[in-house]
Amino acid sequence: MDEKERKEQEREDFRKTGGMVTRIEFYICFMVLFALILWRGGLVNQNLEMRMWNAEKNTIHEIDALWNDVNREIEAIPEKIREERDSPFWNPGMEIAGVNRKASTFRLAVQATPKEYREGMEGAFYVTCDDGERIVLQGLFDESRILRAETELPICGKVSATAILKENGTTRIQVLNDLNNVEEEITPGFSAFSGFSIQYDKEGADFTAHDIEVSVYCSDHLRHSRFLPGEGELEIQTDGRTVGTVPLKKAMRNDGEEWRYWDEKEGKAVRVEYGQRISLVFRMQDNSGAVYRYLVEESIMTDEGPKIVEEGPKTVEFGSPEQDGSSRLTIE
Repeated sequence: MDEKERKEQEREDFRKTGGMVTRIEFYICFMVLFALILWRGGLVNQNLEMRMWNAEKNTIHEIDALWNDVNREIEAIPEKIREERDSPFWNPGMEIAGVNRKASTFRLAVQATPKEYREGMEGAFYVTCDDGERIVLQGLFDESRILRAETELPICGKVSATAILKENGTTRIQVLNDLNNVEEEITPGFSAFSGFSIQYDKEGADFTAHDIEVSVYCSDHLRHSRFLPGEGELEIQTDGRTVGTVPLKKAMRNDGEEWRYWDEKEGKAVRVEYGQRISLVFRMQDNSGAVYRYLVEESIMTDEGPKIVEEGPKTVEFGSPEQDGSSRLTIE
């Protein structure tokens, strides 16, 4: 075999050997890919099992918490039954029966129905306002054998009461649920804003109020008791004396939950000397005749403009705990 034939034979053997290597590599790649697929599937399955285990654990925890709540409710049933069995009255309660805003008082009505009524029974109520001095109210049974009593109290935040039933020398009592947020329920809330323009000279300034917006808010009790805000105006006061007024329009919003007041045109300018205290006061009279004055803003006039009175009332709504003790609202 000459050199040429030998090289041709080597090339032929190389091609054959190369084809066999390609098939082997293919099989190896296939096996590696198959192994990767199995490994990946194992990870997915492991992750799924972990999620299922966590979900099962959380479900068991929630069931345990719910069961604990149920057990507490079950354990409390005997005490509730005992309290219900031992209490002498059915559904005692109290409510606001009327309001005298001019006198800053309200009328409290208390009632309780004995579970068993017999001739000769007597009843009474102990009442306290804001944890103050206890008041004793002698109760009277009406035709429906309901023990009732009423009293006039100063407007306060919370009323507490206890019902008393006496028979043949035996006294039984039952504590009523507190009547909370009395002041907020029977007194309208206020918020207000007023813009102004000023023209200065050497001795003082001409002050004009405009862009006035006032809102009067009514609780459910006020709306149900037919409380109606009347016409309103903005009073401009200097050192406590009214020197000008701005009439305001009125409109009802949200079925009486809010009443809005605003000015249609600028009021007349009023003269304010430097050093005088200028107060903007919203005035309104309701359908019972009570007059409300709400301080919108108060400042001292200077040649650099009005300076807010720091020691005066803060800009917060009536009844807010942020008040500094001097309310922005007065009622006459």
